Amino acid sequence: MCFKDEHSAYSDAVTAKLSQGQEAYVPPLWSLEVLNALLIAERRECISGDEFAQLLQIIEAFPVEAAQPAMPGACGLELNLARQHGLSIYDAAYLALALCRYLPLATIDVKLRKAAQGSGIELFR
Repeated sequence: MCFKDEHSAYSDAVTAKLSQGQEAYVPPLWSLEVLNALLIAERRECISGDEFAQLLQIIEAFPVEAAQPAMPGACGLELNLARQHGLSIYDAAYLALALCRYLPLATIDVKLRKAAQGSGIELFR
C-alpha cells in the first residue's frame, strides 16, 4: 500500500479493511519491518523524507496490535514452523500468531501463503 509500483487489489483490500477499523494482530517485529521497508525506499529515493513521515503517520493510525501468539512455548512453535515450511523465523512469527489465535493471515508472500494453507490457516481474501 505504501509504494506505487507494488499496489494491488489485495493490498488495497487489506488497507480498506484497516481504514474501516478492522483490527489486525502482528508479531512485535512488525513495526521494525515497516520502518525498515520505508527506510530502504527512502534510501533508494522511491519516497522522500516527507513521504516517509506521511506513510508512517497513516500506518500508525491503523488499528494494529503487536501481540505474541497466545500459546506457551511459541518460540519453539515458530522454529518448528520455520523448519517445516522453509520459512524465515520472521515469517514463521506471523504464521504462529495466526495459528495460535485462530486468525486469518494477510500476506502476498507465496511461500507464507502456502505454509498457511498447509497449516489450516484461513487466508484474508
